[in-house]
Amino acid sequence: MQFSTALIAAVAFGFANAVSFTNSAFNGITAGQPIELTWTDASGPVTITLKNGASTDLQTVSVVASGQTGSSFTWSVPSTLTQDTYALEITDSSATPNYSPQFELIGGAPATSSAASSISASASSASSSVASSISSVTSSLSSVASSISSSLSTATASSTTSSDASSTTAATNGTTTTGSSTSTPILSFN
Repeated sequence: MQFSTALIAAVAFGFANAVSFTNSAFNGITAGQPIELTWTDASGPVTITLKNGASTDLQTVSVVASGQTGSSFTWSVPSTLTQDTYALEITDSSATPNYSPQFELIGGAPATSSAASSISASASSASSSVASSISSVTSSLSSVASSISSSLSTATASSTTSSDASSTTAATNGTTTTGSSTSTPILSFN
C-alpha cells in the first residue's frame, strides 16, 4: 500500500512540475507582430511548437523554438500564417507536453476554405465541359459543311446531266433550241 501511495505522489509531483506557459492571455496574437512567451518549471531546454486543429486532434504547423533555456522567448509571429485557431505546445526534457489555450490569430492571410476549393473545381469542370462542347459543335459543323459540299456536287452533276438530256431530246425531235438553260439547285436542310 505504501508503494502505491508513493507512486501516486511521484506521478502527481511530476504533473505539478511539468513545464507550463505563464502568459496570462493568448488573445490578441497578431500575425507579423512579436509576442513574449514565458514559462515555468522547465526541466532542461524547452521546445515550443505551433499547432492547429480541434483541441482533441492538434496538428503540428511548425516548431517555433527549440533548445530554449531560461524562462522566456520572443516569438516573431510569421505574417504568412493563415487566419485560424492555434495553440502552442511546450515540452522539456521530461517530454511531458503542456499547451496554451487555443487562440484565434489576428491579421493572418485568409484561410483557404473548402468553398473556394469547390468553386475552383467547378470552374475547372465547366471549362472542360465548354471545351468538349466546342469540339462537338466544330465536328458537327464540319460534317454539315461536308454534307453541303456533297449535295452541291450532286446537284451540279444532276443539272448538267438534265441539261444535256434536254439538248439530246430536242435534237432527236428535230427541234432547235437556242440559248442556254441554267438551273439553280434548291437545297433544303431539315
